[in-house]
Amino acid sequence: MRGRATERETLALLLGRVDYGESDVIVTFLTEELGKVGALVRGGRKSRRRAGGALEPMQTARVTLEDRGGELSTLREARVERPRVALLGNLTALETAGTALRWARHACPPRMPEPEVFAELSLLLDDLDAGAAAGREDALLARFGVRLLEHVGWGLELGQCIVCGKPRPPARAAIVSAARGGVLCVGCAGHAIGAPKGAAEGAVRGALVDAIASHAIESPAEVALALTWVRTALAAHAGYEE
Repeated sequence: MRGRATERETLALLLGRVDYGESDVIVTFLTEELGKVGALVRGGRKSRRRAGGALEPMQTARVTLEDRGGELSTLREARVERPRVALLGNLTALETAGTALRWARHACPPRMPEPEVFAELSLLLDDLDAGAAAGREDALLARFGVRLLEHVGWGLELGQCIVCGKPRPPARAAIVSAARGGVLCVGCAGHAIGAPKGAAEGAVRGALVDAIASHAIESPAEVALALTWVRTALAAHAGYEE
């Protein structure tokens, strides 16, 4: 039995939308206060009056959701709070933003407030819109991905072995398994996963590990490795592969 309807107003980013029936739309928002929520937009395919540009990607919207305790809320009102028009005209920035939004959609659990993820994603979109990320899109995406994993509880333990707790020697190569969640000492790596199997699960220079652990991800090698780790962790934890 559904409960009494309650209305909540919150900032939101559109993570996805699908047509439903002849005229409705089901949207997925990452909201500042409620986390990831699905909402039914009645008549959303025929009329823009209720939602306006809030159902367009990359914009921050202020939405009013009616919740009766079911799987889906109902979108009652939405208006654009922070447009990002410049981002939509930049293909590289648009692809970067789309990747970040997909990562958030798969990593964030339903109806679990994730204000840090919302803030990180909003900042990334702002940087892409302002052109501040020109030429550095992959680096900013890598930093966002590493922080996303940390905020949702999938962060990599890079200071000590995730099996036995032995500290990682500084400035020495480390065996890192993004799928398992972090550093493995030589003994535990040999027992648990056998021989290293490439960049996602193998020996990595200590300087690279330190850079990613401190979010100082700038060089091409740091960026490539961080992106690989993020994608490997998303595949392992959320079953999401690009």
